[in-house]
Amino acid sequence: MAVLPTRERFQQLLNQAMELHIAKSTDYGDNLKVASQLGMTNLDGILLRISDKWERVKNLHRKRKAGEGGPLVKDESTVDTLRDIAAYCYLAILEVEDEQRERTSRIGYKHECKQDLSEE
Repeated sequence: MAVLPTRERFQQLLNQAMELHIAKSTDYGDNLKVASQLGMTNLDGILLRISDKWERVKNLHRKRKAGEGGPLVKDESTVDTLRDIAAYCYLAILEVEDEQRERTSRIGYKHECKQDLSEE
C-alpha cells in the first residue's frame, strides 16, 4: 500500500510541476495562443492539452501492464506527463476564475447601468 505524501513532499511535487511547466513554456512559447488562433477559448485549449496528456498516460500504463515496455519518447517520463497534467489543471482553474470575474464584472456593470437609468 502506498504511503500518503507528507505536506513537504506534496509541496515539492507542486513545485516540480510548476518548474517543469515554466521550462516547457520557455521552450515552446505560449501554446494557448494556438487555441485562440483555432477559434477555441483558452479553457478549451487547456482541456484539450489535458486530454492529450491523459491519453498518453493511459496508453503507457496499458502497455506497461501488458509487458509491452516503456515509452518510445525517452525524454518525457510518465511522471513528467502527470506533472504536465497537474500544471494544466492549475491553468484551467485560473481560466475559470478569470471567466467568473469577467461574468461578475459584466453583471455588476449591467446593474450599474440599470441604476443609472432608473435615477434619471
